[in-house]
Amino acid sequence: MPRGIPVVPGSPRLTLLDSQGDVSRVIHLEGDRATLSADGLGLRVGEELIGGDGATLSLARHGARLEPVGNPRALFVFITEDTPLVDGDILLLGSQVIRCRRVLEDGATYFADSGSVQVGSAVPSPDAAVLEQLRADGRVRDAVHLWRKRSILIGREEGDWLFAYDRTMSARHAVILCGDDGALTLRDMGSRNGSAIAVRSARELVSGQRVSLGGQVMRVDLA
Repeated sequence: MPRGIPVVPGSPRLTLLDSQGDVSRVIHLEGDRATLSADGLGLRVGEELIGGDGATLSLARHGARLEPVGNPRALFVFITEDTPLVDGDILLLGSQVIRCRRVLEDGATYFADSGSVQVGSAVPSPDAAVLEQLRADGRVRDAVHLWRKRSILIGREEGDWLFAYDRTMSARHAVILCGDDGALTLRDMGSRNGSAIAVRSARELVSGQRVSLGGQVMRVDLA
C-alpha cells in the first residue's frame, strides 16, 4: 500500500502518487464530473507532454468514466485484468512505449525458378501482429512479431523481449498473448509499476484504478 499522506475514506478523490508509488497529494473531487489537466490539477508537467485538454472524469456510484478531451498524447490507464488489444493500441510498460499493430499477410512462400530452392525463411504461419518500441519522436527503435498461439513475455531480466536498461520495468513485467483466432491480449505479470494502455476513447474505471497523465500517476478512489 502506498505510504505518505494519510487518506481518509469517504468522498471521491484523486490520489497522486510519486515515482516510488507513495502518496504525494490528495485532491478531493466535488460534484460528479472533474477535468483532468495540468492547470486544473496544478500538475508540474509540460503541456507538450499532454496535448489536447487532458480528460474528463465522470463519477458514478460504483465506478467512473474517463474520456479524453481533444487528442492527449500521454493519457494512459493501468489495467486491472487481462485486456484485449486492438490495432494501434499504445502500451506503457515501465518506461517503454510500445505500439501494437495488426499485420495482414497471405503466408506465401517464394521459390526459385526450379521450384526446389526456398527463398527466405520458412514461415510457420502468417504473422498476426507486430509490437513496435517507439522513441520519443515516434520513430520505431525495435520490433517483434506475433503469430497465432504465440505469446511474448516482456521484462527487464526474463522473457522474449528484454529491456535490461529500464529500471522501472519488472523482471517479468507483462505478457502479450496471441490466440488461435489472432486476437491479442495484454496480461500484467504482477509488475511493480503496472501495465497501461493509452486512452483513445472513453474508458470505464473501477475504484482504485490508476491513470497516468503527462507522466503524473494518480489513483481514482471512489470511497
